[in-house]
Amino acid sequence: MLRQFPSMFNTDQPRGKHRFSTPAPCIVKRTDFHICVVSEPCQLTPKVSEELELAYAGPGKRMLSVPDNLKHDEVII
Repeated sequence: MLRQFPSMFNTDQPRGKHRFSTPAPCIVKRTDFHICVVSEPCQLTPKVSEELELAYAGPGKRMLSVPDNLKHDEVII
């Protein structure tokens, strides 16, 4: 019987109908920003000596990762 009906007796393949395929994971591209965390709002980037003081105090330089599909309304400062 195996020679006459090979697909019927093949045990390598799973049986039954595959009605729904599993969705592929969505890959979201991200953009990285290097920011300086300071104690008060400022317009200029801190000098190297000030960055060192901030790093010792705790805040210092950080990396912010933002998804590319983020809308302007979703950004909260």
